[in-house]
Amino acid sequence: SLLSPMRKLPNETLLRIFQYVCEQNSVQYYYPCLLRRVSHTEMTPSIITDLPTMAISSVCYRWRALALSSPSLWANLSVTTRSMNSEHTETFAGFTRTVTRYLERSGDWPLRLELSID
Repeated sequence: SLLSPMRKLPNETLLRIFQYVCEQNSVQYYYPCLLRRVSHTEMTPSIITDLPTMAISSVCYRWRALALSSPSLWANLSVTTRSMNSEHTETFAGFTRTVTRYLERSGDWPLRLELSID
């Protein structure tokens, strides 16, 4: 991996690629019983497609440092939620932690937020 061509890319180029990939981060919460009694694990979003900034920041030290130093990557957020009931507060807590993480890491960058509540 030390000879990988990715290591030779300058941070500026890599960051430009990240900005293209992270145009939208989709955080979703669905109350499972509303959707055909589907289990929560079946509805868990794919982190790579729905939360690309989170996925990028988990690859390696360099990518994480780049992602954390770029609030613009965290500032594009689409949040979708459906009704919640007290039985699923733990699942909802994970959802709110994810949204909070994105909001904190976006810092003072202008937030582009799409909010859908059913």
